[in-house]
Amino acid sequence: MRRLFVMGDGRLRPEWRIIVALVFTSIIAGLLFLVFWGTITAAVEVPTDLTGEQTEEFLVKGMEEVVDGSGWLKLIQRLIPSVALILGILLALRLLDKKKPADIGAGSLSGHRREFACGLALGAVSMAVVFAALLASGSITLENSLADPRFSWNLLAGAVLFIFVGFTEELYSRAYSISALSETWNRWAAAVVTSLIFSLLHVGNDNVSLTGLVNVGLVGFLFAYMFLRTGNLWMPAGYHITWNYFQGYIFGFPVSGRKLEGVYTVAASHNDLLTGGAFGPEGGILTTLAILAGLYTVWRFTGGGNPWGIKEPELQEESELI
Repeated sequence: MRRLFVMGDGRLRPEWRIIVALVFTSIIAGLLFLVFWGTITAAVEVPTDLTGEQTEEFLVKGMEEVVDGSGWLKLIQRLIPSVALILGILLALRLLDKKKPADIGAGSLSGHRREFACGLALGAVSMAVVFAALLASGSITLENSLADPRFSWNLLAGAVLFIFVGFTEELYSRAYSISALSETWNRWAAAVVTSLIFSLLHVGNDNVSLTGLVNVGLVGFLFAYMFLRTGNLWMPAGYHITWNYFQGYIFGFPVSGRKLEGVYTVAASHNDLLTGGAFGPEGGILTTLAILAGLYTVWRFTGGGNPWGIKEPELQEESELI
């Protein structure tokens, strides 16, 4: 029975570790939200003549108005889950895995800038090609013309948000989960399983479709492929950041079902098979082709040869994440 939970070296089995890391994350997120909303509460002036229930309703509405009226507070609120995930993984690494970030390919960016830049460029170019193909084929109609871009605070806030989201999701889904599972699993099996989990995490998204879930799983495998071929998380993190950012905040597509305000705004989709409809381009077959092209590009970028060859994380003395 003990073997179901504990390995021979006394550590928790990797399958349980990746779950416990999320438990740590949930606890930390709860504490951070308590601090956040507690601070906001102090800024709300409550009339003294309200009953207990009225006071609670007034506070909730007042706090929401304070946050909605401040771009910075809204951004901080949206960053809390990502910050909690980073702290949860660091805690799991220290207490459960007995490792440093560098041991799982999450060491310093220094020495991996080329991979990071490649990931950033590939994510941006891939989404730009999808956008251009859909626009040229008449599959989408824009609210504003290409000559009339709309710039706003959202561009900066979205960049900060997706930098955190891209980095933290790759830190957990690829660097932490694949590295942990690879202690007892084949690395490629771990890559496939984490990609399936990544897809299933999107099941509850608005306007989700079967094609969308397949593509999310495929792009998850692309991220895993980048991680295993380079031995670090910086290429998949870069791709993840610009893939989301250009999709939503530049081209105005829904991002996995969530509508965002971009430089351009897609007013209508005329071919859901290509465009993905309300779920966004991740639900269309053009994105499927873009992901497959990404796999080939990564293979060439990482030296070609055996497509299933992997690179182990480089051991470093520092334990910083960046």
